[in-house]
Amino acid sequence: MSTATVSTVSAKGAELGYKPFTAGKFRFERDEYFAHITFPTGTHMIPIDAFLRALMRDVAWGFFYGTVNFDQVIGTINHYGTVELFAGLMNEAFVSANRHYVEKFDSKDLRKVFVEILDNWTSEGFDPFASPEETGKPFGAKHGENRKALERERVVAKRMVGLPGDVGYRTDQNGYPLNRQFTDVSTDKPEVHAEPGFEGEVHAFNLSITSLVRTSPGIHPLFRRSRTACSAPPLRNTFCRSSTATIAWSGSFKPLTRSSGTWKTARRAARAPKLL
Repeated sequence: MSTATVSTVSAKGAELGYKPFTAGKFRFERDEYFAHITFPTGTHMIPIDAFLRALMRDVAWGFFYGTVNFDQVIGTINHYGTVELFAGLMNEAFVSANRHYVEKFDSKDLRKVFVEILDNWTSEGFDPFASPEETGKPFGAKHGENRKALERERVVAKRMVGLPGDVGYRTDQNGYPLNRQFTDVSTDKPEVHAEPGFEGEVHAFNLSITSLVRTSPGIHPLFRRSRTACSAPPLRNTFCRSSTATIAWSGSFKPLTRSSGTWKTARRAARAPKLL
């Protein structure tokens, strides 16, 4: 298993205020405009804005559910507890020339290095979770930092957004303005007509207006223990059918097993990418 560490060797970005980093045999350096990744079979450059955005998502999502491609060459593969950092593994030219390279790390070790890269390489005014038109530029020498953006607390619903006692809807008043690209999206609230005896057990909300089109980079709250947009836990095996503006519920509704006062699920709780 490879180890991940912070390098103290002088680098091309040292005079700009940027530190170099190593993870196993991978070495990360940056200059004003590019991230330079060196590995045993070669060297690769990625525009620094694209690199930081990919790195931020890797950290925030815990290496996501599988492969995260930074570009056509560099990326990671999540094995839940371990993670592979690769160069050229998904690139036909690298593979055909036998120039691809892969190392496996404990997830916590590689994440630590990625977090420290973000902390050192992100300057004041640049938010790697924001769209290019909604943030500053990451180019040039280091100036300040932006830990507020990097340590953004992600809102996570206990069951489902809008349920009594759970996370509320996103609004202008609580800091989630409507994205300028979605001003024509309907803000109508769905109507719920429950069968007699099921009042208060069925919940619905307008996914678009309450989360997806409200400006705030990061993870949308939605559901914590449900994988569907139809039912609130403790339900599973739920299926939805959309017909124009109507959503019809059908399928089986089976309660999850309860253990120690909590509902068992396979869904992991979201964690904020806290800096070290």
